[in-house]
Amino acid sequence: MALHDELPDRIWQLLPRPVLPARDHLVRLYRAAWAIASTRAIRPPASWVADGKPFVDACFSDNIFQWDSCFIVHWLKYQQGALLPREHALSLLDNFYAAQHEDGAIPREIRPDGTAEPCKTPAQESPKTPVHARHGAFTNPPLFAWAEWDYYCHTGDDSRLARVLPKLAAYFDWYTNNRSRPQGYLWYDTFGSGMDNMPRRDAWGWIDYTAQAALDCEALANIAIHVGDMSIAEACSANYLGFQELITSKMWDPWQKRFGDVDDMEIVVGANHLGLYWTLLAGVALPEQAKEMIAALRSPRHFARHHPLPTLSASDPQFAHEGAYWRGSVWAPMNYMVQRGLNRYEQRPLATEIALQHLEVMSRVYTATGTIWENYSSEKDAPGSESRRDFCGWSALGPIAGLIEDVLGIVVEGSSSRVDWRIRLDEEHGIENLQVGSAHISLRATPVVGGWSVRMLATAEVEVHIYGMVGKGIHRLAPYHPVTVRVR
Repeated sequence: MALHDELPDRIWQLLPRPVLPARDHLVRLYRAAWAIASTRAIRPPASWVADGKPFVDACFSDNIFQWDSCFIVHWLKYQQGALLPREHALSLLDNFYAAQHEDGAIPREIRPDGTAEPCKTPAQESPKTPVHARHGAFTNPPLFAWAEWDYYCHTGDDSRLARVLPKLAAYFDWYTNNRSRPQGYLWYDTFGSGMDNMPRRDAWGWIDYTAQAALDCEALANIAIHVGDMSIAEACSANYLGFQELITSKMWDPWQKRFGDVDDMEIVVGANHLGLYWTLLAGVALPEQAKEMIAALRSPRHFARHHPLPTLSASDPQFAHEGAYWRGSVWAPMNYMVQRGLNRYEQRPLATEIALQHLEVMSRVYTATGTIWENYSSEKDAPGSESRRDFCGWSALGPIAGLIEDVLGIVVEGSSSRVDWRIRLDEEHGIENLQVGSAHISLRATPVVGGWSVRMLATAEVEVHIYGMVGKGIHRLAPYHPVTVRVR
């Protein structure tokens, strides 16, 4: 069987290169993700494409999709010019900004001729809800600002922020004006949520959309502060607090001990699904609420299955053991979202455990099938029952971003030429050729008696914060001057 781990050396030399001698199969999966992306996920420009540049896409359809593109950014930030010139890396987002309507709406899906795909399902309108400007399925999870801010924090490149802020602020105004219930809850149609066939029952206010709006506010405020637009920053900060109050007071079920969608009587209804965990990533969950949500991630009754994390709790009557798309399959973007939320709530060991288990299953399926899939079974080493092959695409999130951030424990802050390295493994590990601002660094930790011996080398000045098992050290690396330190 032909495997997709043959990556041209010219590409490999430009990429960050994980060091994991005892887990070479995970490095092989990492290489495979880049190989599939380099051969199958780069779409040539069409006449309507922003700036006429090639761009990275899931390439599973002739159309391009808003929320796929936003998630792709979180692994694409590691490409370091290997797939596209760095200045064009976010052209996939610019395609959607170029298609923005005058009223601020941004299409969720764009056809090959540059026109918007019409709504696939009837909109959830009622006499209590204003007509949403006849845009139908034009909503998708509003993740652009999160993607843009994360990309800036990682790369240090702020050249886009002032240009995209007005577009993102207009999009926020559109969906809050046209997708908001009188009480402030936000709502989708089923395709608009991204989780196409997730059971919603009598949902009136959707927990995932409302929490995603809070995340959007936070990222918009950060961008606005950075570019000096304090009016947008203050408005977004106030909106964030409003969403947090609504979510924590109205969308929490104290009996089921979880967040949820609400009906028009403001009673929590609907399924226990991973969309509830946007509350962790947005930082809106109260500590006691987060504790209960995290407990469900550890429970086999809910999400701690053979392959974590199914998008629908295994306790739900509509949970499908074979996957059935969003009713039981494991999806890389949702796992990545949950891992980021766990890190925000200082639950890093659990994030690492989930990331490792996710990658181990992906690796075994890759060995058996020769490729990476759109989604996976939660019950066995297999693709989901409805799953496309060669999907990198957002399925590259685990093998690339999850491996670096949650297995190796390395997070880059290119904006401040800094690396935070939280040592999470008990074996030799590290990375080579990781770009940090204008520098490239190599890090390697080797277990020694009583702690770790850490070897570091950088091509320009970089500040490295190492968090060991019991301590922390801050090291300022001079260019081309190798440093070896011991940490506990």
